[in-house]
Order: sequence, then structure tokens, then C-alpha cells
Amino acid sequence: MNKRDFFRIIRKKLNRFGDDVADDAVEFYEEIINEKIRETGISEEQAIADLGDPNKLAVEMASDLVAANKLKNPSRGMFWLLGSLALSPVLLPLAITAFTLYIVIFSVWGSLTIAFGGAAIGSIIGGVYSLFVLGNIGTSLICLGGALIAAAILSALCIVTFKYGLEFINLITVKLVRKIKKKTDKGDIIK
Repeated sequence: MNKRDFFRIIRKKLNRFGDDVADDAVEFYEEIINEKIRETGISEEQAIADLGDPNKLAVEMASDLVAANKLKNPSRGMFWLLGSLALSPVLLPLAITAFTLYIVIFSVWGSLTIAFGGAAIGSIIGGVYSLFVLGNIGTSLICLGGALIAAAILSALCIVTFKYGLEFINLITVKLVRKIKKKTDKGDIIK
């Protein structure tokens, strides 16, 4: 295989991450190939053969990019993860599982928000109604106290589920990236 074919494969596999990433990868491998040729005097084809399969190299680089970007910028981690999964359809069931967990987390969070928000609003309306229409101060205070308790639980649940939900999502994403890396190292990735 010559440089042109090698770089074409690398570019094809990494262009999902952007032209800059693909260009950087080509420059990186071009320097390595040129250095091998210069230092050892081997042919271009031999230097490329020594590097290994360009498909595997591209998948490894994609996994490294996903892991490095996830640590630097968690909000863009899913973009990189999806790009990496596009290179490795073997891991599609893992991606579906992770996506399902994301949906479950946000569904639970949304359900709790609606439930306790509704309870707080209903208790406030009931307390105000009881105070002004029925004139019963005791019932009004109980309803307003219940509203405050529901609002406090809503606030605590929102804070806790948001904080730990994001941590859980990041944990799942990082584990999935590690799984991609492990599959890449074993050579289980479909070309």
C-alpha cells in the first residue's frame, strides 16, 4: 500500500470528526512514515506495513479522540461518541443501551418535576382557596405548609437528579468509550 491509499483510508474513517482532525492524523502519520524511511532506509510500502492496518489505526485514533474530548469538554462528548460508533457498528447495541438509559434518567427527572411541581401548585391553590373562600385558617395553613414541603422536595430532587444524572451520563459515556477502545485493541471492530 502506498501513502496515498493509506491516507485516503485514514481520511475516510476520520472525516466524521471534521477535516481538521483528518488533516492532523494524515500529517501525524506522514511524519512517522517519512521518519521511518529516513532513519531505516526501508521502502514507503514497508514503512506503511509496519504501522499496521489503517482501519484499525483510525478506529484507535477515534477512540482516543472521544476519550480525550470527553475529559476536556463533557458537553461535546456525545458528538464524539456517535462519530466513534459510526466507525464501529459492532458497538451499536451498547449505544442503544446507553441511549435508553439517558431517556430513562430524563423521564424520571421530568416525572418527578411534574409530580412535585403539581403538588406544590395544587397545595398553594388549595390553601389560598381555603383561606379566602372558606375562611378556614387551619386548613389554609396546612395546605400552604404542604405546598412548601412539596416545593422543597421538588427543589432538592431537581438539584440531586440533575447533578447525579449528569455524572451518571458521563460515567456511561466514558465506559462506552473504554469499551470501544477495548474492542479496538482486540481487533473485534468491523472494517
